[in-house]
Amino acid sequence: MKQILQKAGVLKNLDHRKPASEGENRSKALDIETAEKIVNQYGELLKQVNCINGVKFFSLINRLDRDEELRKQVSEQLTKKKGAYYDLLSFRMNKSLLPHSKEEIRSAIELLLDYEEDVENRDLLNMGLQYLEYFC
Repeated sequence: MKQILQKAGVLKNLDHRKPASEGENRSKALDIETAEKIVNQYGELLKQVNCINGVKFFSLINRLDRDEELRKQVSEQLTKKKGAYYDLLSFRMNKSLLPHSKEEIRSAIELLLDYEEDVENRDLLNMGLQYLEYFC
């Protein structure tokens, strides 16, 4: 499991974990292994979505310069806060893409944060929590 998480770039080193005081009081509906699997799958999804959205974003930027109709569509969607261009430019993603529910992913990340001591890993987990809010 550790190698899978390291290859995914989600967590770098899980050997230095110990329960934090909050972790001792938290209900353990998830075990660490299950939480690691959930976070790993979520990390893989984030990599894929970021790659796809990056291509879409740069394509849109290149086309905006020479397509007046496209500029109008994008402007209209940004004003209405609705539509594919709005979603792309506001980093919104459909929650149906998630490998697990937002609640399960949040719980898994929070559980791992209770045990993770490595600062870089904690930063990655906290970023994962932040990105979770973009899934609607």
